[in-house]
Amino acid sequence: MKLHILSDYVLVRVVEQEKISSGGIHIPDTAANENCIRGEVLGVGPGRVVDGKVLQVKVNIGDRVIFMKMGFTTVSVDGEILLIIPASSILAVVV
Repeated sequence: MKLHILSDYVLVRVVEQEKISSGGIHIPDTAANENCIRGEVLGVGPGRVVDGKVLQVKVNIGDRVIFMKMGFTTVSVDGEILLIIPASSILAVVV
């Protein structure tokens, strides 16, 4: 199945949180941030129209992002669970 993302929505695949820090320290589940999720951008809408102008979404396909753990829609595409989130829920792009 193919999806055409609309407006300022972003299609994201959730990425597992790293359990070991870059310094080699094990991060327990209790220390994980409960309010944010990491994911990989799979699709981006064209943007939202405001006052006749399109405000483009500032992420690209392939970007790794951190987004809020609320306000998303879960969809199943070819047996894989993906999320459709508003661009305003994206807090950061991991570089």
